[in-house]
Amino acid sequence: MAVDRIDHDHRVAEFQHDLQHMDLMKVIRKHITTGSLAVLPEAEYYALRDEVADHFKLHPSKVIVVGSCRTGFILKPSKRYEPFGDSSDVDIAIISQERFDAYWDLVFQHWRSTPLWAKTKRYKTFLSELFKGWLWPRRLPPSPHFRETLEWVEFEDRLGRQHFRGLRSVGARLYRSWERLEAYQAIHVMDSKTALMRGRR
Repeated sequence: MAVDRIDHDHRVAEFQHDLQHMDLMKVIRKHITTGSLAVLPEAEYYALRDEVADHFKLHPSKVIVVGSCRTGFILKPSKRYEPFGDSSDVDIAIISQERFDAYWDLVFQHWRSTPLWAKTKRYKTFLSELFKGWLWPRRLPPSPHFRETLEWVEFEDRLGRQHFRGLRSVGARLYRSWERLEAYQAIHVMDSKTALMRGRR
């Protein structure tokens, strides 16, 4: 499962055109937070969203695929515009204030009862990602008593096996709001626009 080269080139050209002629948030919503995926067919995409929504007890509209699986290309500066390929991951965004706050409460309780966690590298990475707007199970406390972390990680692994035959990693990150999700997406989109304006890809 990889993006077709002609389709990839078309998508990059359209994205760059929109960077020059559209408001930043409209670019994000057109290319990242709405619309069809570059890779997954609609039926497969719905099945993936539906399974994630069921797991978190949410409406499927609160689950979207982002990243290169949606756009067909990478936006991170070091690999900007490289096509979605055989080794690419599938990034899922889950948008729910209720679920975010519930996990955040669990993390807070764990932090109060297990102060040593705050001294770990994993904790520092967790804080960095929290301020970027999301929670991810592989950054949550690894304690066997933190059952929710283990269940979330196992669910991600199962998604990779069932939907992608274990050939791709699936990352399901939880955002508190659409604003947080789009604010994070704006970082790489704005960087891409700046590079384009300076005559770089």
